[in-house]
Amino acid sequence: MNSVKVQFGGQITLPKDVIDTMGVNDGDELRLLKREGYYIIQPIDANPLKEIQDMFQDLQKEHGYMTEQECMDFMREVRQEHLAERRN
Repeated sequence: MNSVKVQFGGQITLPKDVIDTMGVNDGDELRLLKREGYYIIQPIDANPLKEIQDMFQDLQKEHGYMTEQECMDFMREVRQEHLAERRN
């Protein structure tokens, strides 16, 4: 298990093995997805459809089968996060 220390201004440094596993490089952007009591850090993919498919696969692994309403709620959340990022 890795841990990080919050530095001045809220910055953190990801351990090298985490960076390597995620496949990110200097300058890459990461998305923080808020879940109940924790966050998920993901690289931002240039292909939004693939990104959504990957998120569904992650959710399925984590929570199992999702109902249609759960899928719609998740899509709404992803859309709101995407629109908020575009505004910034």
